[in-house]
Amino acid sequence: MMYKKCLLLTPKETEDELGNVTPDGWDVKATCPARFSPWTAEEISLYGSDVTRNTSKYALLIPRKVLRGVDSVLIDGVKYSIETILELSERWVVIHARAHRNEN
Repeated sequence: MMYKKCLLLTPKETEDELGNVTPDGWDVKATCPARFSPWTAEEISLYGSDVTRNTSKYALLIPRKVLRGVDSVLIDGVKYSIETILELSERWVVIHARAHRNEN
């Protein structure tokens, strides 16, 4: 199995002179191994081809509690927004993630 390095991203915010909170990039909360997981025929039937065509599935070796506050991951230089988190065990989760190829 081939694992890739996955960066767990949380939004970074700054406050301007007036006290307004504005987005200002991303902070890396943690890293973990990730493995691409293909969609099965049953999942394509369940979720529909539109979801499975536009969304990737990755297995992450990390407890779900570490994902609190994380809304994006960076794998192979591609930023993905997390759509769904499925807990497999205390150590593994599967995420459904949508790619944003123009953002880093």
